[in-house]
Amino acid sequence: MTSLSTIESLLAVNREALLAFAERRLGSRATAEDVVQQASVRALGRAEQLRDAGAGRAWLFQITRRLVVDQLRAQSAMAAAHEDELASDSELSEFSCDCVLANLRRLPDAEASLLRRSIVDGAAAADLAAELGVSINAATVRLSRARAALREQLRTHCGTHSLRECLDCACNARGCCTEGEGS
Repeated sequence: MTSLSTIESLLAVNREALLAFAERRLGSRATAEDVVQQASVRALGRAEQLRDAGAGRAWLFQITRRLVVDQLRAQSAMAAAHEDELASDSELSEFSCDCVLANLRRLPDAEASLLRRSIVDGAAAADLAAELGVSINAATVRLSRARAALREQLRTHCGTHSLRECLDCACNARGCCTEGEGS
C-alpha cells in the first residue's frame, strides 16, 4: 500500500508532464488544469490502489488519460446537444419579425440581456461566461434557458411554436408587437 505522501510527491514531480499531456489532447490549458486537478484528487483518494510506487507515474497518466477521455466525451455530447441552440442563434439573428424583440423585452432582465448579447451583439459563449463570472458550461445552460423562455413567451403571446412561425402570427394585425408598443 502506498502512502499519501508518496502520491503527493508523484503528483508534484509529474504535474507539468500531466498538464502537457492533457493540454495536447484537450486543446485548452484551463481545461487541462481542471482535468489534472481531478486526477490529483482521484489519485489521492485511491492511494491504496497503487501497490508499487515505481509504477506511480504510469498510474497517474492512466488516471489522467481516463479523465481526458471523459472530458472529450462530455464536450462532444455537449456540442451535439447544442447544435440546435446554434441554429436558433442564426434563426434569431436573421429574424425580421418585431415579435421577437417585443417578447424579448417581456422577459426578465437577466435573460433578455443575455439573449441580446448573444443574438444582437453576436457574443460567444466564452465571452458571456467571462462577463458573468461563470464557466462556459454554465453560460451555455443560462443561454439555453433564456432561449427556451423566449420560445415559451412567443408561444404564449403569439401562439407560435417556433420562431419561423412567428412571421405568420396575428401580432402585425393586432399591432401588439410594433416598435412603438410599450411592452
